[in-house]
Amino acid sequence: MSADIRTINASGATSERLLAAAETLILRVGSAGLRVRNIAKEADANVALVSYHFGGVQGLLAELLSVNAARIHASRSAMLDRARQVEKRKDRLDSLISAYVDPIWLVQARWTAAPARMVVRECLNAMEQSALRARTVAQINASVEAVAIHLLPLLPHLSHGELVTRLRLLSGATEMLQPRLDRLGLFPDEGVMSRTRQSLLSDSLLRFARGALQAP
Repeated sequence: MSADIRTINASGATSERLLAAAETLILRVGSAGLRVRNIAKEADANVALVSYHFGGVQGLLAELLSVNAARIHASRSAMLDRARQVEKRKDRLDSLISAYVDPIWLVQARWTAAPARMVVRECLNAMEQSALRARTVAQINASVEAVAIHLLPLLPHLSHGELVTRLRLLSGATEMLQPRLDRLGLFPDEGVMSRTRQSLLSDSLLRFARGALQAP
């Protein structure tokens, strides 16, 4: 049981404990390992409570997806609003790029220290077709489109389709910044990401993204 879940166990509602447990498990073992019994064990709760609170694993996944997708969407919307107010072309370009890439890897999941995007991805992989799943995918696509619309005037050498393709590729680059890569030793310095290191990685990612988008 993780330290976060122990804290929730001491003071939080059962539903919160179950959500924290599910989020922990889906990041630890992936969506394939998300079973009612495993969730209940991680949360130190009765197995019947998963159905009682969420109607089963799919309902729990739906709540995880909704909460974490909303966190990313809120962050990107706020950053995009600020970026629209920037006057200088270069600064506006950087602000728009940051509005796209930063929420992908910097917005923390609701109940764990991992990026919320990782939880969203695992939930989408595991969820059955549903109205919520379709709305979430549509919201993600609309969010990318909102950034692309404001970037296009600053990148006239790119067609709309090429710009969206490059933005999608950039989202893959953020995988290099996921905490799990620390454990694999794929960064020169190991350990928990400090604020200084996070800032350096953000700067590196911004320069990488700027070059990728401005390339012919």
